[in-house]
Amino acid sequence: MPQWLRRSPSAARRAVLWLALEAWAGICAQGRSLGASPRQCYLRLCQRRDVLVTRIEYIHTESAKGRAMWTA
Repeated sequence: MPQWLRRSPSAARRAVLWLALEAWAGICAQGRSLGASPRQCYLRLCQRRDVLVTRIEYIHTESAKGRAMWTA
């Protein structure tokens, strides 16, 4: 974590800034990998998409369980 980010006044601000920096680093790395190997870039994107869809499905089922429990 950069030094200027550690001196930030609030934990929430530090978390948001850290997340933004990580996202930007990922975007830059994706661009570099696209130039190096388009196939690997495509496979990584597919893998990330699958992980995201799996997480969304899990959250959706847990949400449905909670709704069923509290509305029944």
